[in-house]
Amino acid sequence: LTVTFTRNAANEMNVRYCKLIERFAGSSLPYEFLFMTLHSYCVKIIKKYYAGRKENFRIFADEIKIKKLIRDIYKEINGDVTYFDRVEDGEKIIVSLISKLKTEYESEKTFRKKEFYQNNGIDVRNFDLIHRRYEEYKNKHGLIDFDDMLIFVNNILEKNQSFAEKMASEFDYIQVDEGQDLSLLQINILNKI
Repeated sequence: LTVTFTRNAANEMNVRYCKLIERFAGSSLPYEFLFMTLHSYCVKIIKKYYAGRKENFRIFADEIKIKKLIRDIYKEINGDVTYFDRVEDGEKIIVSLISKLKTEYESEKTFRKKEFYQNNGIDVRNFDLIHRRYEEYKNKHGLIDFDDMLIFVNNILEKNQSFAEKMASEFDYIQVDEGQDLSLLQINILNKI
């Protein structure tokens, strides 16, 4: 398994690898090789885990809908959207802060104390409330975003040792493209498989 950050990179690696193997080994491959994003692999894990059972959630991955939701929540809480006039890609910044909070920190309190938040001049008015309302919306509508999916998969692998071993036995080797960019949560998932 080769894990990378984008579908395009995974597809490009797959094409290059197939050409290389054809050139040196002919048409027969001794092993199956997969090139995918970590999120795609997590979807595969979830599908295997829920095989024969009904999932009670949907993956919320539409970036445009997520940004609109963030803007709507911001306006509802703060009464205006002047933040987005002052800050380019303000919705994306808020989504990124929520992501960082969920994948890197234990709580909003420790998150706010970290240098990242303080030293980059990022100040989102009522961020705590925006984050809470975003999570409430997803829960109410049975949605999980990509970060929730990582948390969910990490919990599955942590609490179900036999399932984690089954997933780990699928590959002899796992290669990570741009491994230095992995979050702590992503590293934890890869360590379990």
